[in-house]
Amino acid sequence: MSGRTRDEPVDPASFQELRGRIVERYPVLSQQQQAIATFALAEPETVAVETAAQLARRLDVQPSALVRFAHALGYPSFRQMKQHFKADLLFKRGGRAAVEQGGGDGPPAFEGDGLDAALGLAIEELEQLRAAFDHRAFARAVDLLDEAPTIYLTAQHQAYPMAALFAWLLLRSGRRCHLLDNTGGYALPAATLAEPEALLVAISLAPYQPSVVQAANAHKARGGKVLAITDSSLAPLAAAATTLLDLPHPNREPTRPLAGLTTLVQALALATRQPRDDDGKE
Repeated sequence: MSGRTRDEPVDPASFQELRGRIVERYPVLSQQQQAIATFALAEPETVAVETAAQLARRLDVQPSALVRFAHALGYPSFRQMKQHFKADLLFKRGGRAAVEQGGGDGPPAFEGDGLDAALGLAIEELEQLRAAFDHRAFARAVDLLDEAPTIYLTAQHQAYPMAALFAWLLLRSGRRCHLLDNTGGYALPAATLAEPEALLVAISLAPYQPSVVQAANAHKARGGKVLAITDSSLAPLAAAATTLLDLPHPNREPTRPLAGLTTLVQALALATRQPRDDDGKE
């Protein structure tokens, strides 16, 4: 990747290569570099628009730590690595103005309160989903759903309503599925009873719930397949995934809108085929 000049454009697809490199090398990075990696994948737009000094202050590290992070990923400088974040931002926003303004405290926040603020955050999340989502991973997820004789769904906290919606949509289409409700602490024990040929759909958003990760790991250990839906390719759930749907989240606060996740769940349910009769017909 060496040899580019400062003004040479970078292919937006190269950000996916960088993203994959971060995930691949994450286990061998230092603790400080892992923290930088987690932030970079969660807030790529901030990395694109802020200077090294601003990012260092935000992350409470020395600017030299960002340089060492770039070196650990195989880049000769932090500036060159940052070009991929800029290229991705330009591709998603369709213009250079958002990058050239620089500085500030990261991506602009929506003003106002109440409904207007919630709508603004939801629109931002949907726009980022449209721009950054991995459609090939989505196609693999649909294949897993189509092939599964039975589908189990597990989620906790703010992700649980999305699992309930997913289960409801699948049931309405005639698919055999079970929503693992954790009332009384039964979700994890129930997950261990899922047959290996069943598909486990696990949904987990930060802060991540141990029981969901444990259920996914247990199903994988039995030879089962796991469709994991989470908000970072570095999330604990990612290691257990047969297929991972990494949902971009511009806002990682507990009160974040769930517009992207709601849309994703509906799209998966709509794309999944109806159950087949014994004669092979739909």
